[in-house]
Amino acid sequence: MSRRNLGTLAAVLLVVAAVPALAQMGFSEAYSFLKAVRERDSSTVNGILANPSTTAINARGDDGQGALHILVRGRDSTWLSFLLSRGARPDIQDNEGTTPLMVAAQIGWIEGADLLLRNGANPNLSNSRGETPLMFAVHNVSLPMVRLLMNHHANPNQTDNVQGYSALDYARQDRRAGAIVQALSGRGIGTPAPATAGPQPR
Repeated sequence: MSRRNLGTLAAVLLVVAAVPALAQMGFSEAYSFLKAVRERDSSTVNGILANPSTTAINARGDDGQGALHILVRGRDSTWLSFLLSRGARPDIQDNEGTTPLMVAAQIGWIEGADLLLRNGANPNLSNSRGETPLMFAVHNVSLPMVRLLMNHHANPNQTDNVQGYSALDYARQDRRAGAIVQALSGRGIGTPAPATAGPQPR
């Protein structure tokens, strides 16, 4: 092989080698960011976010869960408010289509749900099973969560892909959910819980 061909081959190999290296750099930043969020490591988080070109704030792990999923499960309003203020997407979905708002509805965390809704979370977004935050609130028989979601225009008639039922249908099947049926029918809707914006982590 001539020197010229050897030089060309070497250049190609350098380019090929650079691709996984760059991918690894991006992966490392995403992994580091999610790890820092789990550990509430504000120094690392702020250091990563200081880079104007970073997209780590909306990074997702192997299961598709992002920082907001982690924070909602931990009921951490301070960090949730901080990352939302820095541009985290409130409707980020994991591999099953679950959003942070759905998680908040599942665990009955009113404060977190309110923060997400006030920052643009869509109450009618569904997961891969067609389930909505309102359906989770109904399953939990959580009237406060139902009222909050309804005040942000959640659709009680939207159906899932499992039974073809809506949140209102599920409520009507539950003897404990009389007040919820009224709320979903447009009666007895109260004022949503006030938002609590925590201070930014230092």
